[in-house]
Amino acid sequence: VTHSSTLLGSWLVRLRQRGVKQVVLVAHSMGGLVSREYLMNPVYSYRRNLRPGRVPRVRTLVMVAPPNHGSPMARFRFLAEAREQWSRLLRGDGELLGALADGDGQAAKDLLPGSELLSALNARELPRDVRFAIVAGIVSPLTEEDLAQAAARWRQGLPAMLQGTVGQIEKQLAEVANGVGDGVVSLASTRLAGVDDHVSVPGNHISMIAGPLVAGRAPPPAVPITLDRVRCTWPARFPDLHPKGTRP
Repeated sequence: VTHSSTLLGSWLVRLRQRGVKQVVLVAHSMGGLVSREYLMNPVYSYRRNLRPGRVPRVRTLVMVAPPNHGSPMARFRFLAEAREQWSRLLRGDGELLGALADGDGQAAKDLLPGSELLSALNARELPRDVRFAIVAGIVSPLTEEDLAQAAARWRQGLPAMLQGTVGQIEKQLAEVANGVGDGVVSLASTRLAGVDDHVSVPGNHISMIAGPLVAGRAPPPAVPITLDRVRCTWPARFPDLHPKGTRP
């Protein structure tokens, strides 16, 4: 994560040299940690480089499926590495022993819950002039918003003695949803103290963002929310992706 944060900083310097004054960062999964590490770790001196104009101002950071509190799945990093190398071999751009020269999964140590990096990162204060937004995936058929709406309907017309029961059911279902998350990162792990803009969408760690943007077909669920936070418009060639009157 720290190495990747250094690379991120070098690219921001290049952008500023090309005349870019403001940027919005959109980061998926570990990219959220990389972005936070760059913005919040005093070693990278984002603030010191911002004042004389060496880097663009980061206006917004949108994190999609960020493991802010780690993921136990990091222990199985070797499975993901094996899958990646096999995919490369099938495409013809891999090597039989490519995994031996492709790093040893250093990020897995950083991504474990309670790791040294996460403990230090989560102890730092969020930059006040950067807007943060989080989009989390959930493989459960019900999102937290669905549960809240369902509980509100259940409570209508129920006697007071049963209101507490509905609350308990809602809490138990929410705990299941929090634990499952997107199948890789739990919903609870995506949350970050001080960030109120947290939205959950149906989908797993990949399907929430993956898929072609085709006119007339709904985009992956995290895409419209991300674009809204970036305050970007859809390309003109995809006019059907926006219902009438909803273009940001």
